[in-house]
Amino acid sequence: MTTVRKGNRLYENDGTGRFTDITAAAGLGYQGHASGAVFFDYDRDGRLDLYVANVGRYTTDTVGTGGAHVGMDGAFFAHVLPARREDGVLYHNLGDNRFQDVTRAVGLGDDGWSGEAVPLDVDGDGWLDLYLANMQGEDRLYRNREGRRFEDASARYVPRSPFGSMGVEVLDWNGDGRLDLFVTDMHSDMFDDLAPDDVMGEGRKSDPTKMPPPLFPRGTDRLLFGNALFTARDTAGGGFEESSDRAGVESYWPWGPSADDLNADGWDDLVITAGMNYPFRYAPNTVFLNEAGKRFLPAEFLLGVEPRARGATEQPWFSIDCGVGGADVGTPACTACDRPNGALGRCRAEPGTGRQTVMGTRGSRSSVIADLDEDGDLDLVLAEFNAAPQILMSDLSERGGVRALQIRLVGTRSNRDGLGAVVRVTRSDGLVLTKPMDGKSGYLGQSRLPLTFGLGATATVQGIEVRWPSGTRQAVPPPTASGLFTITEP
Repeated sequence: MTTVRKGNRLYENDGTGRFTDITAAAGLGYQGHASGAVFFDYDRDGRLDLYVANVGRYTTDTVGTGGAHVGMDGAFFAHVLPARREDGVLYHNLGDNRFQDVTRAVGLGDDGWSGEAVPLDVDGDGWLDLYLANMQGEDRLYRNREGRRFEDASARYVPRSPFGSMGVEVLDWNGDGRLDLFVTDMHSDMFDDLAPDDVMGEGRKSDPTKMPPPLFPRGTDRLLFGNALFTARDTAGGGFEESSDRAGVESYWPWGPSADDLNADGWDDLVITAGMNYPFRYAPNTVFLNEAGKRFLPAEFLLGVEPRARGATEQPWFSIDCGVGGADVGTPACTACDRPNGALGRCRAEPGTGRQTVMGTRGSRSSVIADLDEDGDLDLVLAEFNAAPQILMSDLSERGGVRALQIRLVGTRSNRDGLGAVVRVTRSDGLVLTKPMDGKSGYLGQSRLPLTFGLGATATVQGIEVRWPSGTRQAVPPPTASGLFTITEP
């Protein structure tokens, strides 16, 4: 578990439903501005290593009333200040629940503000590389040189990347057997506040001329101002083609993306959480259905993800006392609440008290796609900011519209959960479905959920191939029925 200046935590599951804090013994108690954490076996020794993405120094030493450190003035521009840099940390798993910081020894170092990281094999050599999503500035892609060193290959693979990257998802969106990258860009939209009815504007990249020039000391030639869909050219290190506009996956104020086959047709869809909360307007979450690898079409209202239950778009955010002698009289908050259409615009007076409840828009940060009730279709959990999660259950199985194969991996030479494996399922209609077992689902989230492969209306499974993190390639006879299928590494 990562924290901001409270010390990261590692809890060991004892197998009986209880956890023990083993942080100190494991050597993982780093105290900084930590964000995303990802487990992967970078040196293929069978043990899961850990990379922690640190954003940068954006807080003061002052602790606020809620216990969190107060942010620095101008923190949004701090990525241009070398003194506020805070490198991510790569921990090598030594075994026996002990880890060692090997960041410098393997050549890793990031001059950006990394909030999230994802492993993937970009050149097909069997070694997991590392993509770092920077909240401000250029993203980074580091190639893994056989577990000994990492080299910065950003210029070759991602010559232009989103300016304000938040979440990253690996998927084969066009069915060519190559793993692609989808990256959301939230921070660009903060400078391009669109009107609520500007639906067309939400589907366009942000206007770079509206961005403050001090944000870009090295210019904007290597930056995109919107989501990116990096489509792999080939599996031998041929780089990516940026195809987000062609595929139709631009969205507004996006946070974490998740990818999976929501309608079980064999093509991975995208769920993108969204919203900036107080004091901004409501932004709906997005569901993009994959149209057979050609493009994506928005379907959040069709599928019932939007609108929210009872049409809710806001919730109480904080209260202020604007009555006679009240503690907040004369502050900008009280002044704004007194104006019918002021900057806040959403204040609810408590009659007879002088107090005002300031309302803030609801917003989602991350999502997990999973078969919660084990009925074969994929459900959705949305992590809300300052609110309880949304749990959205699919009715596809009840309507008889789901035929899917779920695969759970068990590693032997590789790590137990097969994190880092790539699974290919060949269907009877010739479609080859490729999925990585990277444990990623949403923003700042990991899991060991089984992989789900949609079979459409009539297709059957003709063959399965697993490329394990150890380098072993395993051909598996097709199962006789759909449902959950366990594959054990030989």
